[in-house]
Amino acid sequence: MKRHLLADHEILKLHQAALRVLESTGMRITHSPGRRLLQSAGCRVESGDIVRFPQEMVDEHLAMAPSTWTLYSRTGKEALHLGGPQACFGPGTDLPYILDLHTSRRRTCRMDDVAQAALLADGLEELDFVSTQLCPANLPPHLVHVQSFKAVLEHSSKPVLFTAGSARELEFMEEMASAARGDASQGSKPFLIHFLEATSPLTLSVGMTKRLLFCASRGLPAALTSGPLRGAGAPLPLSGAVVQAHAEVLGAVALHQLKNPGAPVIAGFGVGTMNMATAEPLFATPEYTLAREASGRLFHLLGLPTWGAGGFADEHELDHEAAFQGVLSLLSFAPHGIDLIQNVASMGKGSTGSPLFTVFIVEMLGYLKRFTQGLKLDHVEGDLQEIGEVGPGGSFLGTDRTFRLHGGEEAFSSPRRGGSVEECRQGSWGKWECARKRALEIMGAHRPAPLPPHAREELRRILEEADRALAGTGFEA
Repeated sequence: MKRHLLADHEILKLHQAALRVLESTGMRITHSPGRRLLQSAGCRVESGDIVRFPQEMVDEHLAMAPSTWTLYSRTGKEALHLGGPQACFGPGTDLPYILDLHTSRRRTCRMDDVAQAALLADGLEELDFVSTQLCPANLPPHLVHVQSFKAVLEHSSKPVLFTAGSARELEFMEEMASAARGDASQGSKPFLIHFLEATSPLTLSVGMTKRLLFCASRGLPAALTSGPLRGAGAPLPLSGAVVQAHAEVLGAVALHQLKNPGAPVIAGFGVGTMNMATAEPLFATPEYTLAREASGRLFHLLGLPTWGAGGFADEHELDHEAAFQGVLSLLSFAPHGIDLIQNVASMGKGSTGSPLFTVFIVEMLGYLKRFTQGLKLDHVEGDLQEIGEVGPGGSFLGTDRTFRLHGGEEAFSSPRRGGSVEECRQGSWGKWECARKRALEIMGAHRPAPLPPHAREELRRILEEADRALAGTGFEA
């Protein structure tokens, strides 16, 4: 079986095709200052808001983006090395529904769910970052993003992937981040990454462009993505959808780097499929996996850290099919070289979160992380010495070395797996109950790193100010 499903010359062909799309077809940029900025760099503006990108301009500004950069924890410790050898995993964003931990019934999210989801993600060592995962229905529209962001800061110290409804909301969120850290070091030690998505086909909206330019100007790390549905927002043939999605992200990255060369950015796309019978999106498909490989390799070709999604299921219920889809989308991710993977444990075609599914999937994630580390040869000399000391017919069970190394990466074996005969007879429901128990234990006992003194009062003050300033506003498309 081929390690890569696309040859190097095929990846280059896709990239060249995307450059042709940007130069000949162009993108719709509905934000006037963004259009003027692109025009000043040599882009052609036609038909009012259609911007055509010369290939030389795109190449020049892609080369300005950093190939590696670091995200920190809220407490200022190095956490994630984007563009490094290891991938990092975390939840998705803005899920309006949740499968209740106690009843497993689907319902709309509440504000307390946001806090509990952040606490659970902070306590699961297999997850590398947290997010504004859930979208609470019991808040006014102008506070959904800001108040959810505040709750995540209060319940986790891991790096935060987040969304915002407008550039004005971003200002309040950045102020909150400084208060939660206790200083203004977001620029030198960033712990936030803002998720942005182009509108397919080939459009950067006013709201998205404003937030993109805000991130670039402030040095706030940005995940620039595209997520078209084949047959709806992109051509039905997968090749055409990949070319278009790649072009959309290339245009966004070029504008981002034009605004502030060297500002930290991560890039990638996911290509879903429109179910023509129901008009629903599908993501847990072979085509999504193929597009994800293309995305990872395309942006690695350009020397950019890469974004992707994995560990999710299209199913709405916790069943064998959900488990299969979630695990498969993790395992099929391994050879693609994606640096940051979000949407871990998302369900219901990107609409639903589940604490139970989160715990189940992250245990699989532990296996994947160990697998991608590969076979290390650090201990060979010690291995030879120990083999010689034990000798033929001996036992390694009682050696000091076995005792010393047990529990480390060389002995990876989750105690929650491979249970007794009686536990195995319970089948999948036994596994779900084990996941429920672990989720409840973490939510009840885990305590994130404390906020600095007076930070909670400052966060409350900023939220009150945001409430007054943003009243009557909502998501800026």
